[in-house]
Amino acid sequence: MSTVESSQALRQEIKEKSLEVTQALYRTTELISDVEPLKWALRDTAIKTLNLVTLFVSQSYAQEKMKEFDQFNDLLDSLFIKMNLASSGTFITRTNFTLLQREYQVLQELMECGIAGHGLPPQNCF
Repeated sequence: MSTVESSQALRQEIKEKSLEVTQALYRTTELISDVEPLKWALRDTAIKTLNLVTLFVSQSYAQEKMKEFDQFNDLLDSLFIKMNLASSGTFITRTNFTLLQREYQVLQELMECGIAGHGLPPQNCF
């Protein structure tokens, strides 16, 4: 596989993972009452991370990718705090919180590959 093909495959994997984890968060928060602000805060932050990932994969230069990655990490910290709050009550089970957190961390690692590996497939950068 050429470097260009590897880079395209990694970008596709990042997009797919981002969409999957966002969908999982939406399904997990479906049972939270619509009048609960935490439901909308979680979803809003998830959509912001999805938007940043879209920007990230469209960037060609490592410096620009790093900027989007830094913003993504800030949002991820915020999302984890909100998920932790939700799981400490009755909104999200601890298991769902742990699974979502793990999947977001996998996405984070894939994005790191996109920066450090300049598009190398994940098996070459882990």
